[in-house]
Amino acid sequence: MKLDLAGPQDPGDRPTPAWLSWLETSLITTGTIAIGWRLHPQDPFFLRAPFSWTAIAPLLVGLRYGFAHGFGSAFTLILGLATAWRYEWLALPGWPVQFSIGLLATGMIAGEFRDLWTRRLRSLTVTNDYRQVRLDEFTRAYHLLKVSHDRLEQRFVGSTQSLRGALMGLRRQLTVAREGRQPISPRIGEQIVSIFANYAWIQVASLYPVTSGTLGESAVAHLGGGVAVDGSDPLVCEALQQGQLVSIKPETYSADTRLLAAIPIVDVNQHVWGLIAVREVLFVAFHQENLQLLAVIAGHIGDLLASGSGDPLSVGTAEEEFWAQLRRCLEDERRYDLPAVVLAILLREPTRAETLLGQLREQRRGLDQLVALPNREGHQAVLLLMPLTDQAGLSGYLTRLESLVDKRHGCSLAQAGVEVHSILLRKRDTVESLRSQLAEQCQLPDHAIRPPLASA
Repeated sequence: MKLDLAGPQDPGDRPTPAWLSWLETSLITTGTIAIGWRLHPQDPFFLRAPFSWTAIAPLLVGLRYGFAHGFGSAFTLILGLATAWRYEWLALPGWPVQFSIGLLATGMIAGEFRDLWTRRLRSLTVTNDYRQVRLDEFTRAYHLLKVSHDRLEQRFVGSTQSLRGALMGLRRQLTVAREGRQPISPRIGEQIVSIFANYAWIQVASLYPVTSGTLGESAVAHLGGGVAVDGSDPLVCEALQQGQLVSIKPETYSADTRLLAAIPIVDVNQHVWGLIAVREVLFVAFHQENLQLLAVIAGHIGDLLASGSGDPLSVGTAEEEFWAQLRRCLEDERRYDLPAVVLAILLREPTRAETLLGQLREQRRGLDQLVALPNREGHQAVLLLMPLTDQAGLSGYLTRLESLVDKRHGCSLAQAGVEVHSILLRKRDTVESLRSQLAEQCQLPDHAIRPPLASA
């Protein structure tokens, strides 16, 4: 069924019925003979005139209705001329061969041009109809997406679903909120629940401290009125026992719990610092991807709490922070399939080492961890951890780095003495195996790349 987007057709665009077209052809042809007989009874076909106006009939009919009608009109005129000649109604010295051929040629050529134009017009019409249908589909899809985008923008204005942005924002907020060595104070608790509200659309929740695996009696922060729970809640018990996020499922829902989810704040050494009891979440956000975001954010908060300060670099060394973040990336890869990449970059050109190191620091993103160490040959080795980066992201980074070196030094990475080794983290990797691999690639001494011991 053809979709008509232009509404009812103009009556003038409809094809003429066959009976009417042949009737008009007959009337025009016979009318031409009658007019000629009326004006010149001795020469009704204008054979002796400078121009035979009889040819007008097949010309008009051919242009109006096509080849068949033009040929029919010319043939009818020739039959009329033959009849008049046969019965001697006209005094002709002989049969007008050229006149007959001219009539047939006029009707056929005019009709053929008309048919050619008609075929081209129909082809363009079909193409235009198809494009009109596609344009209508695209227009409707565009307006649908625009309305959907506008509604989402109005509903979630100021928020972001970017995991990278969430983690960077969490580091900045905990840096400001951190108060000494106290694990979770009311002030930092408010910052933590606000992070979950902004990045994961939690509406009603409470943050409880956890000491030695036991849930605290009172919450240190609330969101949207909060929720009162105790250690006997089945979701809380399971979350503390497993050390990971637990949420209800329709097939396993129990009336013994008032929660939708229990989110333990666990650092990379599996120490539980607190637990967020979630009562209400925006309906469209209660799905696997958003629950994964909650668990990842909780893990990174636990790591920041374990560091003793909101600024990870304010305690320990850069090497210790590098290995702590590597442990977190391995944990995220095992549990949530979040990719990460480790780059081992060896700067073999002493004269350019400092400049290149500065450029690597400039290219570092907010979550990246960079540590520079001397190797056994005296060259500068750089270890770069890139969380939330897959193979495509690694290729883009290397392309940008190559372009930067070419722009500032006028040579490629290899010509600048830069040797790059990349490791895409996998579930079976361990810190020890990565340590050995990096030490071999960069020729690092054991003491320079020693990972920190896991804290109790």
